[in-house]
Amino acid sequence: MRALVGIAVAALALIPASAHGQGPAEPFDGTLPFDCVLQQAGTGAEFPDPDADPFCVEYDKRHQNVTEGGVVQFLSLEPARVAAASPKCFYYQRDHWVGSVVQGDGTTETYAWDGSYYFDKAKGSGGAYVENFTINNRSGDPTATPGFPEEWKPYFGYGRGGFHAAGTVEADPACVAKAEENPPYRKEPEPKPGPPGCPEADGSVGRSIGGLELGATRSETLARNGEPIRRKRGFFRYCIIGGGKYMAGFGGDRAEFLLTTNPGYDVNGVRRLTPKRQARRRLAGEQELFRTSKTVVWAVRKRDHVLLVLIRHRKVAGLASAVRGLGRKRLFAYYKASK
Repeated sequence: MRALVGIAVAALALIPASAHGQGPAEPFDGTLPFDCVLQQAGTGAEFPDPDADPFCVEYDKRHQNVTEGGVVQFLSLEPARVAAASPKCFYYQRDHWVGSVVQGDGTTETYAWDGSYYFDKAKGSGGAYVENFTINNRSGDPTATPGFPEEWKPYFGYGRGGFHAAGTVEADPACVAKAEENPPYRKEPEPKPGPPGCPEADGSVGRSIGGLELGATRSETLARNGEPIRRKRGFFRYCIIGGGKYMAGFGGDRAEFLLTTNPGYDVNGVRRLTPKRQARRRLAGEQELFRTSKTVVWAVRKRDHVLLVLIRHRKVAGLASAVRGLGRKRLFAYYKASK
């Protein structure tokens, strides 16, 4: 475990640290800062476009098991991944970690997290973000891991956190010139002002809830819906006529979880305050996903998303939609963060 919990330390150590002092740190939410294609490398170290710069890549590191030698395979590939990143001027990495004794057996899971990291040799800056951090299936604090830099601790907390700062990496004059000639940075559209008042709640819950859509980036969500009334724990929360929650949760830069407790949205006539028995008759294939002291959450798996139904006091308390492929633990984390 000690060899793997470096998280951001390892990501930002891809190139030598700056000889100058680190500038003021700021919170970082894992957003991709460059105009690039996020190349999918899966569990390997081969890339569709290895010469790209900005070089942006996503890894699947969820196979670090003991019984099948997954940890050994993972460690054997890390030097090639570092070698691919080190010479770049502009680098962004997103990865998903799971360590376990037996692959696929959640009861033997030892650690897990989702991370996003970057460095920019033109600005001499870098950053790291981690979320869904767990140890032995329990939400953990990344700052408690051995060797976690003291100066980063204010920007991390239980289960998640991130920071970025100038002076994190050595600036390279060649990269400065490259950035001046062809700026590598992602151009964010100007957020549209929010609609006068709050939008009306009307429609069904699926891949979208009103103007909120699964898979949309933060900038796309802002452009479509305006500035949220609150940003908290990775969620954008908007007002809605009739009250209740109306919010989108982001994994990295894309919406992975939508939630509403407004009765204006429904699925097959199931909406807030629908009796539990009636909701069960109108849904198909619902299964209990998890429960808390007050709420039972059902899951109904659809072709392109997962529908979640929140039951409290024998009535529907809210509806949610999530991208497919999120595990029970990740869905529970989103649910908790939305409270």
